[in-house]
Amino acid sequence: LLSYYILLDFKNKNMARLITLLLFIYAGLVGMSRVYLGVHYFSDVIGGWLAGILWSSTFIVINRALAYKKYVKYNTIK
Repeated sequence: LLSYYILLDFKNKNMARLITLLLFIYAGLVGMSRVYLGVHYFSDVIGGWLAGILWSSTFIVINRALAYKKYVKYNTIK
């Protein structure tokens, strides 16, 4: 979600893409460190990533739908 809002709000799109890439690399390294340290199985890490993607995607879809509904409500001819 953080990378979604960074991509939306940053004026400098190249910087936004760089920050987003670094966030994804960080998430990948944290997941791999969990496996390396033996505190999680690889399947746990993959499941966590997929759950995070699903949660973020759901939130983004709901957020866009609400924003569109608000836009239509205030920008239609009555």
